[in-house]
Amino acid sequence: LLVLTLQPHIFQSIPGYFWHFMAPHITPIPNWWFLAFVALAGALVVGCILKNPHRVILNLVLLISFGYVLQMSFGFMPGFGLNGIRSRLVITGHSEFTKIAAVESDMFKIASEYEDFCKSDTSLQYVHTKPPGQLLFYMLTQKASNIINPRHTIRARFDRLVTFASIVYPLLTYLVLIPLYLFGKLISGKRDALIACCLYTVIPSVTLVTMHLDQVVYPLLFMTTAYTAARSVELGSWKLGVVTGLLLYLAIYFSFSLLPLVPLVLGIALITFYSQNKGVSFLHSPIAVLGGLASGFLVLLLLALWLLDYNPITRFDAAINYHRIWKNWQPGIFSSLKFAGLNLIEFAWWSGLPLIA
Repeated sequence: LLVLTLQPHIFQSIPGYFWHFMAPHITPIPNWWFLAFVALAGALVVGCILKNPHRVILNLVLLISFGYVLQMSFGFMPGFGLNGIRSRLVITGHSEFTKIAAVESDMFKIASEYEDFCKSDTSLQYVHTKPPGQLLFYMLTQKASNIINPRHTIRARFDRLVTFASIVYPLLTYLVLIPLYLFGKLISGKRDALIACCLYTVIPSVTLVTMHLDQVVYPLLFMTTAYTAARSVELGSWKLGVVTGLLLYLAIYFSFSLLPLVPLVLGIALITFYSQNKGVSFLHSPIAVLGGLASGFLVLLLLALWLLDYNPITRFDAAINYHRIWKNWQPGIFSSLKFAGLNLIEFAWWSGLPLIA
């Protein structure tokens, strides 16, 4: 609030930083009273949770519901109604995916011929920088939106897709609270896990950067994979290790930004094992669990190569090369350090300075 009030230009002075302050006459907020409503609702929900930390299912339902209402409220505050949410899938850069999903219907063709599809239209940009999972998720959303009384024109399918997503995506956004709670409980207990979930619902980027899979799906994939990794080692379950491997491949199939999960999962496995303080047999050692993890990952990798002719290394190389050209990347130590610093600053800003502090 202090930064928004004083509007210091320290952030705008950073090379490459492109977010700017919006004047009230540019982004009027006629329904500002929504803020009072969500603040009161948030206080009641958090108070109820901290008073009754043992009622886990009820607490998670309350938090998911509060997150949904919070996100919708910020969409309604400018006075645009549901269009305040829908607009992100209509006018932003990622609307490229919804427009393609309204036209293309053959998911197998896209999955098996993704490289050729990217090269088929020179106007496409964002699809070049992603693995196929991103576009396939939007196509799946379109099919789900069109099950009842289906529409057949491209325009009607597009309208159905963005309206359906505007209602469903904010709900999917907060399902991450379930694996977040389970992971938190595993490492620091129920109460701390609930506090982590409370904090997650008010992270600025979660609330405001809406209708992007970065918000809707990636955190869910990330936390679910992290939880199954820790749980598989805790139980000494190679079967759950296989599930972790499958999830790990699926996460990378959605976004290369989730690649840090690979070293993180290994770290979680080792930390969990060494925190157990009990003797284990070889079959219940991390070796067996990590073997299961590798097996699950390799199964999907080989199936994708065989059935879809999809090579993640080839796709990653093409995505990075396209990104280099798009962003006019100049290699070198200076550029690497500059943008690494910029990434950290933006991450801190998006997460909220109080939380980062």
